[in-house]
Amino acid sequence: MVHNHGTVLLAPQNLAVSGANQVLHNIVAGNFFRGNIVLVAPSTGPFASKFQEFGVSIRIGKVEDILDMIRDIRFAICNTIMTAHIVKILQRRGVPCAWILHEWWTKEMIPEELQKRNDKNLTVATVEEALQTCSATVAVCERQLHLYGPAHGEVIFVGTPDVDPSSFPALKAPGGYPSGDPGCPPKDVTTFLCIGIVCPRKNQAFTVKCFKKFAGDRKDVELLVVGVRKIRDYEIAYVEQVEKEIGGDPRIQLHDVTHEVDKYYAKADVVLLASLNEVTPMVLAESMARKTPVITTGIAGIPEMLTDGVEGFICGEEDTDACAAEWAKRMKELADDPALRHRMGEAGLQRYAKQFRLQHMVDQYRMLAMRLAKPIILIDMDGVLVDWDKGFLKAWADRTVVDRSHYEMEKCVPPERFGEAVELFCSEGFFRNLPEMPDGVASLKEMVSKGFEVLICTAPFAKSRYCAQEKWEWVREHLGDEWLLRMVITQDKTTVRGDVLIDDKPKITGSQIPLWKQVVFDAQYNRNVEMDGRRRLCAWKDWEKVLAEELPIRLEEEAEDDQTEASEASETKPISEVPSESTVAITAEEVAKLRDFSAELEGSSFLKDYRAWRLGKTKGAKGEFWQAVADIERIKKQLFLEGDDWSSVHVYRHDYGNWRRGRARGAKATRAEGPVAAAAFM
Repeated sequence: MVHNHGTVLLAPQNLAVSGANQVLHNIVAGNFFRGNIVLVAPSTGPFASKFQEFGVSIRIGKVEDILDMIRDIRFAICNTIMTAHIVKILQRRGVPCAWILHEWWTKEMIPEELQKRNDKNLTVATVEEALQTCSATVAVCERQLHLYGPAHGEVIFVGTPDVDPSSFPALKAPGGYPSGDPGCPPKDVTTFLCIGIVCPRKNQAFTVKCFKKFAGDRKDVELLVVGVRKIRDYEIAYVEQVEKEIGGDPRIQLHDVTHEVDKYYAKADVVLLASLNEVTPMVLAESMARKTPVITTGIAGIPEMLTDGVEGFICGEEDTDACAAEWAKRMKELADDPALRHRMGEAGLQRYAKQFRLQHMVDQYRMLAMRLAKPIILIDMDGVLVDWDKGFLKAWADRTVVDRSHYEMEKCVPPERFGEAVELFCSEGFFRNLPEMPDGVASLKEMVSKGFEVLICTAPFAKSRYCAQEKWEWVREHLGDEWLLRMVITQDKTTVRGDVLIDDKPKITGSQIPLWKQVVFDAQYNRNVEMDGRRRLCAWKDWEKVLAEELPIRLEEEAEDDQTEASEASETKPISEVPSESTVAITAEEVAKLRDFSAELEGSSFLKDYRAWRLGKTKGAKGEFWQAVADIERIKKQLFLEGDDWSSVHVYRHDYGNWRRGRARGAKATRAEGPVAAAAFM
């Protein structure tokens, strides 16, 4: 989202560690909004601190209270079906809202699931009303969209971050390593990976059963089951069931839940997912991003994530002999055929590039926010939309020389003609007959067609009894009656809310600190003023370029073109080489804005590398400092599993030191993705 003012409200079901909250976190991490972000939840939880790292303000309480306290909320995101009652509240208050659905609940299941949770805010009627009234209900696949049938629905696939090729050598070269390539030593054991919280829904006991059926007495295969948590009673009971199914088989390893998922993905030749209730499991996208073929059930949205026989195999989910035999058959095919694994991995990588990249998801949410809460562009009239100088000079008719070095025209004529100039532009018909600035009217109409909310914000000349009315008539004639509803006539533009004001006045003051940021429309009298970070629009033909710089926005057709280009590029390049809008190297100017820690590091081994990094030298810390933050985040995530307090600095000093010294685990991620990592543990 590209707005310069206002607040975005996030309304998750809770702040627990969950895949749904990870999606919301990834949206925030993708720089989707530049203004204030407030999150309201009924209670706190581990994800609170994760959001706070991105400057999100956490409020615990009722959404009604937040709406009463914060009066500038422009857009809201509700997360999970359990926030249907909040959707209703927001719609009644007139707050544009996107509602992300992560569940796969049929109409018959909804009352059962709501009853299980005993949430007094929710009823079947509440869910049905929210589905019909929400501004934009977001499904994570087409089949889920059809399942719920919202009145205003669309599909945005869940995105996952790109992969660091240093951990996955096959991603480094086009086509990866072909079979027999000396760069990829042959493996004695084919490793199958099943990753996710060990629970009945994930169906790991069935996975173990199928693996043992396939493996027989083979010594060249192994199965890693990752995700033992043992927090809830049913998890404890199910782990015991899985252990019983393993039966002491040394080829099957059972590991605790972890955020260090890449060390397991790096070992995997095939990923297994026998889930009974999922929509679009992230583990499949993560596997494809790592060029690993998958065997999965075909429930819910999974058939939209891969094609059977292309990126992997889709098998049945019933615990029957026939299904177990089908799974065993597919495991054998992939275990015995490295070339097949390679082909499917390559196909999966290309599917990931086209469909599941994190930046694709963030871009779509940004476009959704722009559509529902359009950025507001305020346009001045005199000297911007209207060629005031041309009109005055024509009416002045060479009475004297006009030195246009001053903003106020009456001060640009000889002092003795001051009153005559004021009398001229206070005369009847002067403002009504001013000419249009070249391309001005067409540009305003184009802005509206591109998705902006455009308002004409003009200050009438106080001494003229005709000015305000004639401005009104000018707009009616040049733009049409419908544009009269877009007019704001005021003597104090600082009181008007907007994201950008395009105005020629060198310095705009008033009673308020303006929420908008000025873009200076070029004129002779403002070319020598201090810009103070403001941008300049020299001619209307350049408006898109200037707004794109001021508001880091991707217009809808541009986003579609970029996705097409990325898809085309991905057909011939590995993901590590596919260009991404989010891949932006940090500049010396940006580094200069960061606090310099040289004084604190004086006398330490970090100082030399730190100074080299600040100067952009190649022997400094490699990559970007954003990845250092990601490494810190990775360790913090691990501590989610071990306790509530993960704020101690010493726990990440080792990895931070490695980054400072530019070692292999240095930063390689991109700025817009932020400190996010694989979320298969969910």
